[in-house]
Amino acid sequence: MFAIRIHGYEILNEIGMGGMSRVYLAYDPQNQRQVAIKVLPSEYLNDLGFRARFEQEAQLIAALEHEAIVPVYEYGVYQGQPFIVMQYMPNGSLADHLSHGPLSPGQAGQVLARISNALDYAHRQGIIHRDLKASNILFDQDDNAFLADFGVALRVKSTWQGILASGTPAYMSPEQALREEVIDARSDVYSLGIIAFEMLTGGLPFDGDLPISFILKHIHDPPPSLGAVDPGSPPALDPVLQRAMAKDPQERYPSAAEFLNAFQHALQQTGSKSPAVDLRRLDSSIREPQKILSDPSEDMPLAETASPARQPHKPIFPELAVAFDGKSRYHSNRREGYTFYTMGLVIWCAVIFAAFTAVIARAQELFPSSNVEVVYHESAVAVINLSSAPIDLSNVVFQRLSDQGSVNAAFSAEQWERINPGALRGLSQGDCFQLVRSGEDNLPLIPGTAPAKPHACGVSRGWLIASDETWHFWIPDGDGATFQVIQGDRVIHKCRIADGICHFNLPQKD
Repeated sequence: MFAIRIHGYEILNEIGMGGMSRVYLAYDPQNQRQVAIKVLPSEYLNDLGFRARFEQEAQLIAALEHEAIVPVYEYGVYQGQPFIVMQYMPNGSLADHLSHGPLSPGQAGQVLARISNALDYAHRQGIIHRDLKASNILFDQDDNAFLADFGVALRVKSTWQGILASGTPAYMSPEQALREEVIDARSDVYSLGIIAFEMLTGGLPFDGDLPISFILKHIHDPPPSLGAVDPGSPPALDPVLQRAMAKDPQERYPSAAEFLNAFQHALQQTGSKSPAVDLRRLDSSIREPQKILSDPSEDMPLAETASPARQPHKPIFPELAVAFDGKSRYHSNRREGYTFYTMGLVIWCAVIFAAFTAVIARAQELFPSSNVEVVYHESAVAVINLSSAPIDLSNVVFQRLSDQGSVNAAFSAEQWERINPGALRGLSQGDCFQLVRSGEDNLPLIPGTAPAKPHACGVSRGWLIASDETWHFWIPDGDGATFQVIQGDRVIHKCRIADGICHFNLPQKD
């Protein structure tokens, strides 16, 4: 059941749901037009990361005025729920069109021209999109392409880069996949190259069943050529896309405009033109509503990459035969065949195992497991080293956040170290330190086993009475249900106070 109104807008029906928002078709009675309203779902209202990301999108897109960026009419908060009112795009997304097959080079050039201009404009404003994909390109009633969804965009000098998610694995640049600190306009050029490839072939250059599969291929695998996927594609376009999708940002086009110029020049070489054709492949009498597709990492089906004609199936281990009578007749030597087959099977399994081990090792490198556990209840909190090596907690700060995102309680591990000097710089495996809320039965600090020591804590470095209420970062106070962990000037993780337990990975010191 939908709400009848949101801030005066009459809700008609839900038309899409993404990773962090729901989109509704609504009627604006004041201006007598249909609009799209994006709202932050109620389950994310208390998640400061999602809320900040949503509000950032509203502020960024409202500040960007370009003919190919979805216009924002209004944004605000209605009954505690943030919302964004945008122009309604009735002709769906590029992903919708590609579900019916690839575009012609001319049609692809039309879309690329508008989106490239929009990207260059955003880049000049110091904004990197970071989530370019087919489902974020929408079409109005005249089939003009618009760039949408700036939810994970960042300003060049923004501090949000280390906090927010940074794109969709199927379209992610190698530097995004590697979580490099510096991401610039060339990252968007890479994603635009992926989209251009998808428009021309109907499929993505890389495929995979899991997000990590896409990520590893973006980092290591060269993109396939257009000719290998579609032998009928214009050959002049292949080097253009290869440069746009280069692994090294230095080897890519420095701007979307230069990529577009190279693409259009290649079209002129092949004699292709960009006629004003209708991109819609659906019956004009049946209008599909706008769709906001989730990322491939959210269990949404990916478009299958077009492939050349199937080749006859060849066995992995061909039949082994021996000629022995001087004629053109061959006979299987069964014993030798079985021996070689077994050896080949063993080698094949070893290769598969080595590849699988390499993938797992790379996944662990990209997404390291947690090495710190924080356990807490009403009266105490314990910080435990889960790793097999000592870790340094001396520059870690815990901050409780209010519902508005401000810090209303904080505890620095340096406070604990004043009582037990040097202990946190080499907190060994299984060791923990504890902070105990003050009360009538508190004892003075006693190094060694602390009261209510968690089972995971093998050796306690002692416990400290949190007599200062500003240290009570893990205690809910009616205004804020989250605390964050900071190392230096970087937010490492955010924890829900209601969970009673939190895990995060502490990066190695340089």
